[in-house]
Order: sequence, then C-alpha cells, then structure tokens
Amino acid sequence: MTNDANGPDGSGEPIDEETERVRLESVEEYLKHLRRSNPYYDWLQPEVLTVERGFVRLRQSVSDRTRPPEVGPAEGINGGILVTLADAAAMAAIIADALEPVPLATTRIDMSFHDGGDEPHVVQADVIDFGSTLATARIEVLPESDLGDPDPRLFASGEATARLFE
Repeated sequence: MTNDANGPDGSGEPIDEETERVRLESVEEYLKHLRRSNPYYDWLQPEVLTVERGFVRLRQSVSDRTRPPEVGPAEGINGGILVTLADAAAMAAIIADALEPVPLATTRIDMSFHDGGDEPHVVQADVIDFGSTLATARIEVLPESDLGDPDPRLFASGEATARLFE
C-alpha cells in the first residue's frame, strides 16, 4: 500500500519517476547514515539490499554478535537484534512510502519468533497502512536463501506502527 491518495507532497499530483528515484535513494542513504552514526547499528552490520516505495529489505550475516546468549537456545538469532533491525526497516519503509522526510516515532512493535536459524537472513518491511497520523508496516525475517521462494521459512514476523508528526 502506498501513500498516493493525495500525492506524496500533498498536492494531489503524482511525482515523476526521476524524483521518486532520488527520494528513494535518500532513504537508502538514511539507512547507511544510521549505521555510520550509531555505534550499535554499526556493530550489527546490516546491509541495505532493497529500497522501493513502501518496502525495505536489509540483510545481516551470521556472526557471534547475532547469536543468542549462552543461557538461551543453542541456535538461532538474538531476538533483540531482530527487533532492532525490524524497527529500522519498518520506519525506513514508511519514509520510503511517503517519498519525503517525515518526522516519526515508533509507537508499537510486535514480533513473533517462529523458528531459529543460523544463516544469513533478511529483515523486510512492507507498508500496509499510511494515514495522516499513523502508519503501519508488516515485518518478516527469513533466511536469505529463501528469497523468491513462494513459501519461505519465517524466522520471525510482526508489525510496527509509527506516529507521524507534521
């Protein structure tokens, strides 16, 4: 679902493809800036794979930093890391849907963990609702090897809601 009922700038006029491309590139630059400017995101080492209107996909390699603490399950990905990356992907997808910088704050993120996996994975977010004050994105975490599979394994899934400010 894209925020195009009134045009991304509120004028009611659609924007041209070149403007859309440049604005989507700015979302990708935002994600890269987040990694450069925030030690925690840099430590997580997410890679931006896809930025499209209302959709973002991040990739994360498996390393010691992604594994759960020794007191938890022996295999899998640390849930806190997944939620952090899910939040970043969801907020970026919402900005990509607006096609303009939009001040926002996460108001809710809900994740369910379905399966463990010790392999490179992707965190993807797809905007499902964009209103005047709230926007919601669906989030999926799946093995990178399952991209393109019509029935991928899901490590985790959920939704995030953002409050939009004017």
